[in-house]
Amino acid sequence: MVDRPRLLCFSLEVPQHFPGQSRVAIAFRQGPKDFEMVFEQTGVDPEIVEADWRRMFSRLAMVLLKR
Repeated sequence: MVDRPRLLCFSLEVPQHFPGQSRVAIAFRQGPKDFEMVFEQTGVDPEIVEADWRRMFSRLAMVLLKR
């Protein structure tokens, strides 16, 4: 589901990291000076996926800040 420019939702299956399917929701909120990205993943233990997501978001930030 995409509700531009506010929300991106999708199902995710990564059998090498966790069984079954999880749901990811990313909300974007505009603030007075910048924007906020709110990330939520359900259906999987956060301890299993948190480090990978943090690494991906860190890399994304580096790419965006180089612009």
